[in-house]
Amino acid sequence: MTVSDDIGQPGSGQPKTAAARDPRALFDELRRDSADQLANMFDGFFEAVEEQARLAWLGNTASRSRQLDCEAAGAVRERADRFLTNYRERIERNFDRWQRMEIAVVDTRALSLMSENQLQMQLMAQSMSAELMRQVAGAFEALDGRMTNLALSLGATQRMPGPLRPAAIIDAFIASFRSDDLSYDLRSMVFRHYEKRLMPTLSFLYARLNSRLAEAGLSSQVHDPRHAVPFGATPEAPPATGAWVPDGGVVEFARPRPIAAPQAPAPANESPPAGRPAPQPAEGMPMRYRDIVRDRLREWRNNVGIATAEPRGAGSVLGTAEVRSVANLLQGDDPGAFARVLDGADTRGMPVAIRESLAQGARQLGLASGPLHFAPDEEDAIDLVGMLFQSIGDSSLLAEGAASLYGRLVMPYLRLALTDDSLFNRRTHPARRLLDALTEACEADPDDTGYERENIAFASQVVERLVTGYREELEIFVLAADELQQFQEQRRRRAELAERRAAEALHGRERLLQARAASAEHVTAMLARPLSAAFAGFFDSQWRHALEQAFLRDGVTSSRWTELRSFGENLAVLDRDAAQALHGELAARWLAIEPEVSACCRVAGLDQGGTDQVLARMIFALAHPDTPRAASEPGTSDSVEEGAAGQLASLQIIGGTATVPHDPATAARMRRLRVDQAMGLVDEQGRESYARVAWISPLTGRLLVVNRRGQRKLVVSPEQLASLVDAGRVVLRTTEAPCDLAMKRLWQQLNQAQAAPMAAIA
Repeated sequence: MTVSDDIGQPGSGQPKTAAARDPRALFDELRRDSADQLANMFDGFFEAVEEQARLAWLGNTASRSRQLDCEAAGAVRERADRFLTNYRERIERNFDRWQRMEIAVVDTRALSLMSENQLQMQLMAQSMSAELMRQVAGAFEALDGRMTNLALSLGATQRMPGPLRPAAIIDAFIASFRSDDLSYDLRSMVFRHYEKRLMPTLSFLYARLNSRLAEAGLSSQVHDPRHAVPFGATPEAPPATGAWVPDGGVVEFARPRPIAAPQAPAPANESPPAGRPAPQPAEGMPMRYRDIVRDRLREWRNNVGIATAEPRGAGSVLGTAEVRSVANLLQGDDPGAFARVLDGADTRGMPVAIRESLAQGARQLGLASGPLHFAPDEEDAIDLVGMLFQSIGDSSLLAEGAASLYGRLVMPYLRLALTDDSLFNRRTHPARRLLDALTEACEADPDDTGYERENIAFASQVVERLVTGYREELEIFVLAADELQQFQEQRRRRAELAERRAAEALHGRERLLQARAASAEHVTAMLARPLSAAFAGFFDSQWRHALEQAFLRDGVTSSRWTELRSFGENLAVLDRDAAQALHGELAARWLAIEPEVSACCRVAGLDQGGTDQVLARMIFALAHPDTPRAASEPGTSDSVEEGAAGQLASLQIIGGTATVPHDPATAARMRRLRVDQAMGLVDEQGRESYARVAWISPLTGRLLVVNRRGQRKLVVSPEQLASLVDAGRVVLRTTEAPCDLAMKRLWQQLNQAQAAPMAAIA
C-alpha cells in the first residue's frame, strides 16, 4: 500500500477528510493509528522469543539457567494479551498527557531503590533509545515540528516532549513487564527482538504520520515565537571538521541537515567556472561530504583518466537545476547503459556512463548545443553516485536481471544526491537502507533459481513504483526500503524455522553419537572379562541400549547412569561366581537382580517373549558351571554418519572426521567464527552462492552452514572448513551492509588516488 492509497498526497489540494479540518479529530486519528501500528509489531513476537530460548536450552540442556529462561519465556508468552493491553494504554496515555501538556511530576516520598533487573532494563532502554534517535533523527524532527504545530492549534502554551519519541515508546515497552518477568539472558533476547522490529516500524510510522500531517497543512517548521527553542537543551553542535575520522567513508553528524526543503539551486549562469574553487561553508556550519572529498575526487579523476561529457573549455555549464531537470527526463528511460557497466560489458565505468546520458538528455531539452560540462557540485555528485553503484556491483553476487534494477535507480539517486548530501555520510539514510535490502533480495543463488526469480520479481515491483513515483521526497525511499525489508523478513522467518529444525536434528544425532560412544566404552571394558555367551550377549545388546537411553535422558552425572553401571558390575561378578557352583547363593542373588535385567530388555524394545528367552539363556549359564567363559569383542552399533551424504554435492572432500589436511592457523580462525557469519560456497564451475553459519554444536564444535532458505548445505568441523577455505571452495564474506562496504571501497579508491601523486613526487 502506498501513501497515496491510504492517506492521500501532501499538497494535493484541499484536505480530503474531516480529520484534516478538525485538529481534535486529527489528534484522535493519530493516537489510534499510532497505537495500532505499534501494537501490531508484537504479532508473533513472544512466540519467536520463546523459540529462541528453547533453542538456546537445547544447545546446553545441562544449564539450569537456560531451562529457567525457557520456562520464563513461555510464561511471558501466556501473558502476552495482558502485556499488549498495558502497552497500548501507555502509548495512548502518552498522547493524552502530551495533548493536555502535563509534565510528569516525581513524588519524592515514593522514591525507592531500583532492583538490579529494573536498573539493567533502564540502561538497555537508554542505549537503544539513543541509537534509534540517531537513526530516525531526520524523520522525527519533521514529525516533532508538525506535532508541535498541531498542539498549537489545540491551544497549547508550551512545548512538550513528543509522545512518539523513541524514549517514550521504549519506556512504555519496559513498563509493561513485571519486575520479575525477565532474567538476564531472556532480557537480552527480548530487547534484541524488540529493537529489530521497532526500527522498521518507527520508520514506517513516522513517514505515515508526516504525510498525514502534511496533508492537513501542518508544516515541519515551528513559527510560533513561544516554540523557537526546543524543549530540553540547545541542539548539539556538529563535530569540528578537523576532528573528522573516516570510517569506511561514513561521517556521522549529531544533527544532520534537513532534507525536506533544500535551498533553491542557483541559475546556470551563476554557477562558478570550472576552474574556480567551490564556495566554502559558512562559519560554524559543518562541511558537506562533497566538500571534504572534493580534492580527492579531482585527484582520482586525473589518475584514472576519466573524461567529462565534453572537453573542458568554453561552453555551457550545467548547474543543479539543469542536472535535476535532465535526470528527471531520463528517470524512466532504458537503463541498458548502466546495466552494461554493472554486468562488466562496458569497462568505462559508471561515472562516464552517467555523464554521457546527462549530456544526451541536456541536448534533447535544448539546454546545450555545443560543448558542455558540469559545475563542481554536480560533477562531484555524479562521481560519488557512480562510484557507489559500481562498488556495490563489484562487491555483490547479483542475480540475472539485477543489474537492470540498479540501472533504473541511478537517476533517482543522482537527483537525491544533488540535494541531500547525507546520502554519503549517514549509514541509516533511507536510500542506503533501500540499497542494502535490494542487494540482499537480488543476490545470486545458483542452487535455487526459483527462489532467485521470486526475489527479482518482487524487487522489480518495488523499484518500478519508486522510479515512477519519485518526486524528490524522501518518504518514498522509506516506504520502498520497508517493503523490501518486510518481504525479506517474512522469508527469513521461514528460513529460521528450517534452521531450527536442522539444528535440532543435528543436535539430536550428535547426542546419540555421544551416548553410543560413552556406552560403547563401558561395553568394551565389560566384554574384556571372561563371560558366558548369554551374559556377553546381554551386555552387548540390552545393557548397551539401557546405557544409551540413560545418557540421552538423564546424562552421565545422573543416578540412573550410576545405577546401570553398578548393576552391570554386579551382573558380571555373578557370572564369574557361577563357575564355582554356588547354586543356593547364586539363586538368591539372581532373584534380586532379575527385575533390572527385565527392565533393560524392555528398554531395548523386547516383548515378553523375547525377554523370557534372554532370561532363560542367562539362567542356563548360571546353572551350568562348566559353561565356557571367555573375553569377546563388542559388536558394531548403528552409526549416524555426517559425511558427504546430504552435503553440497560439489564439495566431495567433506568427510566424517576432522582428519583432513588443513592449516592449523586457518583452523584456529575457523574456531573463532560465530553464528551468522556469512560465506560463499564455490562449486566446481566457479559459481559462488551465499551461505551462513546457522548453528555451532556445543558438543563437537561443528558448524551447520545453510543457504538463505535455511536449508542445510554443510556440516563441517573447523578443520574441514579450514581445508575448504585454503582450497578456495569456501570464501568468508564480510558482515558489513552492502552500502557500508561500498562506501569503504569508495574511500579506499580516493585514498589511493591521493597517495599516487605523493609517491610520484617521492
